[in-house]
Amino acid sequence: MVPFPKAKCEALKAAAGKELPEGAWVSSDDVVLAHVWKAMCEMRCRQLGLPLDSEEMTTCARACNIRKRTSPPLGAGYCANGVVQVFTSLSVRELLSSAPSAVAQHLRASLQANSPQHVAALVKWQDGHWRAGRRVTIAFDARALTFVVSSWVFDWEGIDFKATPVAFDHGALVPIVVVFTVRPAGDGLNVYSSGPRASLEQYSSILTASLNSA
Repeated sequence: MVPFPKAKCEALKAAAGKELPEGAWVSSDDVVLAHVWKAMCEMRCRQLGLPLDSEEMTTCARACNIRKRTSPPLGAGYCANGVVQVFTSLSVRELLSSAPSAVAQHLRASLQANSPQHVAALVKWQDGHWRAGRRVTIAFDARALTFVVSSWVFDWEGIDFKATPVAFDHGALVPIVVVFTVRPAGDGLNVYSSGPRASLEQYSSILTASLNSA
């Protein structure tokens, strides 16, 4: 887990804001994710012996709540999985050579493109395939340069299970998965990652160095 206290989130967002074009806006989540994606990608490239200026594509698969993005919005009683993944892709070279503010803008643009019309078209497309008896699955790249990230905007650590949790696993069918959770008392974010120990140690070292230089 790498902590991003509120003060650090605000400082990162303020620094990114100075580099944005007039009228542009990014969230704290966008900026933190930009740093995390860059660190994840660099770690993966070092694992593979892939040049950091490679033209291979890397993708951030970001979970997006669509409950208020449909037209009309889904009701408060809607209990199914109202989440889709939003994909942002850049070449390794472009991602690692870009400032976090530029990466954050790409991430924000992908979210903004997830309009009610886009959501409706996606659901219609998926429904058509399911009715035809075909499976709809995500095809990940062969080099595992796709990183799955979810932001859980509730006090995960404050949940009372009425017992001591034995363990919590948020793994997915990818080598490393990342989850953002709200820190206690709303003090910023905690970034949890699961994967092989050596890989996570390298990733956290890269991420920490990036934050210290920001």
